[in-house]
Amino acid sequence: MKVSNQWWLARTINADSSWGGVRALAVSSQSLDLASAGDDHGIKIIDITRNRIVSTLKGHTGSIRSLVFTPDGKTLVSGSDDSRILLWDRFEKKQIGEIRSHANSVTTLATLKSKNLLISGSDDLTIKIHNLQNLQEVAVLKGHSSYIQSLSVSPNQKWIVSGSCDRTAKIWSATSYQEMFTLYGHSSDIRCVDCNDKIVAAGSDDGDIILWNIESGMPEVTIYGHLSGVRSLVFSKNNQIMASGDDGGNIKIWDLSSKELIFDYKLHSSGVSSLVFTSDDQLLVSSGWDRNVNVMASSMSMLFSLNKAENYQQEGSLVKPVIESSPIKSVVEPESFRFEQESLTISFQDLQITGDDLRKYLKKCGQEYASRRKEERSKERVRMRNVSLEIQKRREERLEREQTQREQREKERKEQVARERSARDQEERERKEKAYQERKEQAVRERLARGQEEAKQEQKKKAEESKKKAEKGFWDELFSGDGRSYSSSNDGTYVKDYQKKDGTKVKGHNRKKK
Repeated sequence: MKVSNQWWLARTINADSSWGGVRALAVSSQSLDLASAGDDHGIKIIDITRNRIVSTLKGHTGSIRSLVFTPDGKTLVSGSDDSRILLWDRFEKKQIGEIRSHANSVTTLATLKSKNLLISGSDDLTIKIHNLQNLQEVAVLKGHSSYIQSLSVSPNQKWIVSGSCDRTAKIWSATSYQEMFTLYGHSSDIRCVDCNDKIVAAGSDDGDIILWNIESGMPEVTIYGHLSGVRSLVFSKNNQIMASGDDGGNIKIWDLSSKELIFDYKLHSSGVSSLVFTSDDQLLVSSGWDRNVNVMASSMSMLFSLNKAENYQQEGSLVKPVIESSPIKSVVEPESFRFEQESLTISFQDLQITGDDLRKYLKKCGQEYASRRKEERSKERVRMRNVSLEIQKRREERLEREQTQREQREKERKEQVARERSARDQEERERKEKAYQERKEQAVRERLARGQEEAKQEQKKKAEESKKKAEKGFWDELFSGDGRSYSSSNDGTYVKDYQKKDGTKVKGHNRKKK
């Protein structure tokens, strides 16, 4: 769908914040329910079509810094300075979950739709990923050296982008969770990031917006359109336009195809804290420190187009683009250019010039100021490039040291494992040797016992044989003079035929034992 280059203020909603400003916004993709939150610790659910607050959710004890709807639109997630992440049922308007994972303020939230994951960034310098189903921690991303301010996920679900007060943005793989690129170029804290499948955009306190190629990490365009720090930015869902808001309350809309500024107006009396497009890209919602929420509609919006002429006087004011075809790469010069320069004093009573000459003079001063600022920023970028190279060099040296330390630790670990294995092997050998000696001694004892038993049996046998021989010898001696022959048996002694001394013959017979 083509996005219009004509935008107007459809309505202003007072977020009814008791104190402080509105810090965060989220719009459900399934409806026009808007969630807003800020310093009063509460979350307001606003019906944009009816211009009223539907409900208020209470649960946090600190300022709420971030809001996001889950991909199915059923759950609202909030992150706060109380370091907690709370999950809310969008329809029942009650808390249904809590994550206590960060050690400091939860400043930014995003979702990874393809894996049903929640990504959170914190002032504890970590990015944590949780499963939305069971709220279990999946991964922790570390790499930033200062507070993490903003997160974004590419529409193709391949990249996670983070922005930090360490003046860098980082691109992470959404599959391996590894750092792919570190993006340098800003001279001050990065406050906001967003990305599509091709481009990463980052806004900083230095007033610049830098666009990088998401695949290579190389810078492509620098936008100098803001005169104060860029606090928020967002791509439209179809990636045709980008909106940005600054600390001065100004909101700008950029046509990414024609490289032109198509909308520039001061809609907040103080800084713009958050920007979000609706799912059809026809409404742009902004929040600010002035406690207001502004709804801007494009000329193609069906929701407000029919009654635009009737309602703008009551609910808002018609806003027209201020800049005509201003290229993104140049410094923007609004028609109502507000020029501020130190030690510049003009006495209008002493000047005899026409209004046209005065306008030309102010325009010339503005051009000179913009030229000086561009030159200063160019020098600053050169300095930052050198700083980036130095940082990159130090990072490589640090990585090399860390690699050496890892290799040393791995070597020590392997040596320790080898020593432990050797000790275990020695202990096993000693145990086996001891068991072998015990078995050997047992075998010796058993052989000795068997030998003793055999000796006893042999001795017993010999005793019996000796007894038998003794008995036989007795009878042999008894009858040795009469010519008789004897043989022993169990039934007694058999005496063979013999002849007595008187000549009488006696037949063989058994003589029983007495």
